[in-house]
Order: sequence, then C-alpha cells, then structure tokens
Amino acid sequence: MLHHARLHRYSDRLPPDNRNLEVYAGEYAGLVQAIETYYGHGARGVLTRIGRESFRQHLRAQRLQALARRITLLPQSASARALTALHWVAEALAYPSRPAEAKREGGRLVLCDYESDAAFGHTRSAPSCWLTIGVAEEALRWATGQEYDITETGCKSVGGPACRFEVG
Repeated sequence: MLHHARLHRYSDRLPPDNRNLEVYAGEYAGLVQAIETYYGHGARGVLTRIGRESFRQHLRAQRLQALARRITLLPQSASARALTALHWVAEALAYPSRPAEAKREGGRLVLCDYESDAAFGHTRSAPSCWLTIGVAEEALRWATGQEYDITETGCKSVGGPACRFEVG
C-alpha cells in the first residue's frame, strides 16, 4: 500500500508511534486514497477497521494515560462518557493546533474536524472519512461499553466547512 501511495520512504521504517509531526497531511491523505483505490467499495470497511485498531493501538501505547482517563469516566453517566470520549478524539484530531471539537447539539453528539488530514487535497462526491469514524466508534465503545452508529454528514472533500460526524 505504501508503494501505491508513493510513500517509499516508509518502506523500510515506519514513523515511530509518538506525537512528533513526522508524516505530512498530504502523505496521510495519499495513503487513505491508495487504500480507497485498491479496495474500491470495500475501502469503507477496511478503513473503519484500521481506525478502530488505531484507537486500540493508541490505548496500548499510552497505558497510563488510558488508565487515568478510564478512572475519570467511572462516575459519569453513559451519555457524559460518550461526550468525554468524543472530546478526546477531537483533542487528538486537533493536535497540535488545528481546530476540532466535540459537542452536544440538540439531542445528538457531534464531532467536527475543521482541517481533516484524510480529506487534504482531495475532492470526492460523498463524505468518506471512514478512518475517523472507526476511531470515534472504538473510542465510544471503550468509554461506554456500547456500540454507536456514526454518520458523516459533512466533509471537507465535498466542499463542506468541516468533516462533521453525528453519533446515533
């Protein structure tokens, strides 16, 4: 897949799992595009699974922080835990200084990514930030023990002001 995305520099050594900014948004978007091209209609499932596994991998790499976050969730209701989890996802999307937010809008939870790396430089006919959906789904499952359906209702790649995800 790295070859298809023209990311040959990562063939022998993947970037380390840290918060250093070593991968450019265009490279990330290129990798997502290569997966979409290679898998076609199956890309949605593949990217969603990659997003879910990315969140689990983050938890393993950040065990102490994950434990601390889990403890803060204990006294909260399921609804509050879900919103807290989406805040954490927004925090990760926003790192180091990009705008992203999680909020309650009406009776729904909403996650907005205003600078989506996955959509960087791409124009599509429909929202397709499936990797982010997978991350958010797994974060919600981890925080609440429940499965949630997430729908992308807006996307930068289709001309929207943000990639917008509504939790059902």
